[in-house]
Amino acid sequence: MKKSIIGSAQEHQGHFLYLDGSEHYDFTDLPLYSPLVSLTGMTGTLKGGRGAEIVNAYVLDFFDTYLKGR
Repeated sequence: MKKSIIGSAQEHQGHFLYLDGSEHYDFTDLPLYSPLVSLTGMTGTLKGGRGAEIVNAYVLDFFDTYLKGR
């Protein structure tokens, strides 16, 4: 699955980001609301909202590059 996603992204000048120790909920704001979200098994080893911080930085850079032309 990952190879097909990566291959497709590369073919179409896309981006694929994978963070070791991350899971689905690490890229949301749920870890900011309660540490109990870790009991779902849907968070990795990232602390608090670190996943959301990383996504925000990448999205901002993407917008600056492709929408603002910086």
